Amino acid sequence: MRGLGALALLLAGACGSQADGASEPPAPVATEPSHSDESPGTGESAGPLADMHLVTAGPEDGPTILLLHGGRFSSANWQEIGTPEVLALAGYRCVAVDLPGFGKTPRLEIPDEDVLPALLERIGAERVCLVTPSMSGRFSLPFAVAHPDRLSGLVALAPVGIQRHASRLADPALPALLFWGGADATVPTSEAELLATRFDDPRVVILEGGGHPAYLDDPDAWHEALLEFVEELRTD
Repeated sequence: MRGLGALALLLAGACGSQADGASEPPAPVATEPSHSDESPGTGESAGPLADMHLVTAGPEDGPTILLLHGGRFSSANWQEIGTPEVLALAGYRCVAVDLPGFGKTPRLEIPDEDVLPALLERIGAERVCLVTPSMSGRFSLPFAVAHPDRLSGLVALAPVGIQRHASRLADPALPALLFWGGADATVPTSEAELLATRFDDPRVVILEGGGHPAYLDDPDAWHEALLEFVEELRTD
């Protein structure tokens, strides 16, 4: 396995600015985005997640990208930096969720390992590209171990639980984007290197000087990396 430095794209000028001369994010497709805040109890297949709050954007027939969130955050943080709109404009169906006990979703009587299978049933998606920051690793990594066939791609934003679950990931061909802050003291870049060893051809992006939620430090760099990754999924 090559060292992380050989895999990483170093993006200087964190905390809200890109490096001088960095390319602009790809222009999204000029498609009118649609947004919907789903109230608790809606959705034909809500099941045990009837009280889970969802925010959706983009065409219903577009490839589905599922946005989880970290421990201090919710779907509102994705809306604040514009990720659902960026994805919707590019033709993707984006679903951002408030996980149980966060944001507008109350605590639910459902084991962590059952949340994502039930969520895919609720949103009617057979496969998703899963975006998983920080705390949400406790939901996403067990799901990736048990249901790799339900994932079109994995976007890891310094998720927790890497040392516990990485060795059990069984699909090295799964497309993966690892987006990390170079100054992350919570889940350091050594964890990105460990996770990268589990995939055949991971795309690793290290935001120089970025902290734990590096996507908040430079949303433009985050959106550029995300769009490039999901466009590759679309063409495969």
